[in-house]
Amino acid sequence: MLLSTDVGKINKQQREFLESSYQSTIRMNDLVNALLNISRIESARLAVTPEPTDPVLLSKEILNNLKPLAAEKKHQITFTKPKGLPLVKTDPKLLKEILSNLLSNSIKYTPEKGKINLTISVKGPNVLFQVKDNGLGIPKVQQNRVFNKFFRGENIVKIDTKGTGLGLYIVKKLVETLQGKVWFESEENKGTTFSFTIPHAGIKKQKGEKTLA
Repeated sequence: MLLSTDVGKINKQQREFLESSYQSTIRMNDLVNALLNISRIESARLAVTPEPTDPVLLSKEILNNLKPLAAEKKHQITFTKPKGLPLVKTDPKLLKEILSNLLSNSIKYTPEKGKINLTISVKGPNVLFQVKDNGLGIPKVQQNRVFNKFFRGENIVKIDTKGTGLGLYIVKKLVETLQGKVWFESEENKGTTFSFTIPHAGIKKQKGEKTLA
């Protein structure tokens, strides 16, 4: 309300202080939510509710939500999808969290005017998702730690000190919750491709006390 001047005008310095406080609050909220999600996943309290899901439609929704972030860095984002992909019985909230995390990472860690591609295809009994970018990549000596809790690449830390190192850990846990597999290929300063699968036949409902934060 203060930033939108609903309660009165603010000067330039006041706006700067308020913006800083606002961004810090958002980061704190994101961290708390990430830690809550990890707790729910690791304690097997996360509810899994599969329903017929259109991966293409869901992906378009995510890409649309991320348009402003991509536009800021003048990225070119493409979407390659199969024709006539049947609905998949999976948990759309968990799938959305996985894709949102991978795509936002690509946007965040790819320099301006980069290229990012989301591809969906059918591979045997699985649906394969791939997020490819030409960004900073992951140092080879650290690649075995990518899915570790709190890990952040040494090349990333130098340019972004605000990350938590929890996103890819959560991605791996959620993919496994959806009975899939996740892996990646990366070369420093040339880009990264994250791939994951989910079974086309679908998964069973899993009772739990909580949903994703």
